[in-house]
Amino acid sequence: MQNFSGALEDSDRLLKSGRADAYDMLIRVYCKTALKLPPENILPDAVKATELNLADPEAWFHRGSLEDALNDFETAVQSFSRSIALEPTAAAFACRAESLSCLGRKDEALEDFNRAIENDPDDIECYAERGTLLAALGRRDEALKDLTRFLEKSPDDAQALSCRGAVYADMENFPAAKVDLERSLVVRPDPETSYRLSGVLNMLGEYRRAAEQSDLAVRGVPDDPDYNFWRGVLLLDDGDEKSAAIFFRKAVDCADEESLPYFLAEIGRLYKGS
Repeated sequence: MQNFSGALEDSDRLLKSGRADAYDMLIRVYCKTALKLPPENILPDAVKATELNLADPEAWFHRGSLEDALNDFETAVQSFSRSIALEPTAAAFACRAESLSCLGRKDEALEDFNRAIENDPDDIECYAERGTLLAALGRRDEALKDLTRFLEKSPDDAQALSCRGAVYADMENFPAAKVDLERSLVVRPDPETSYRLSGVLNMLGEYRRAAEQSDLAVRGVPDDPDYNFWRGVLLLDDGDEKSAAIFFRKAVDCADEESLPYFLAEIGRLYKGS
């Protein structure tokens, strides 16, 4: 096993002596990453590496990865773009796509995922990422194709199973959605997946289990307005108006300014129809 701590100590001595170059700084990035140091502790070395050699695509790639990990997506996109301009690798396109997606620039992100897969058709992880993005864009058939291709190689990936389950649910294939979402929860309990499964079970007439999954979702994220609203809906359907009102109030209290009118309108409609 490589002695990363020893290599980092050697690098420290070079840095203090003023003799460290771009290669040395990149070694520091590798060592600190291997030692699982926080990204904010590693980024200054990555920045220094790019400053010492502006034409090193690998240095720009690592810098972008650290900026992305720190949620500085705008700067990460710039760093990945510098890396791509120097060497257009599949990894750089895929990473820039993820940063663009986080910025809400989903069409640009899709273009980058396409470029990544063109460069490396065997990168199965990229199909999962593109499939998730296609699902968010409402392109369900394409999303299903990518997610299925990924799951053929990684059948126990909880996130991909949950995403494909959600796509099946949107396509009203509730039995298939149930299978994927239940498999996902076996691999990794997750409030969002429980929330999705609750809706599917309700559509299949499994009302008791739908309530159980809804309860798990709220317990997992107590301040999520959607989870609280749905819990209220199920309780109201079950005739428990008093408990439903508690969850509806929680949904309203947790809603942001944009979603608040929706929740108020839906709650009013539910009570009017009950």
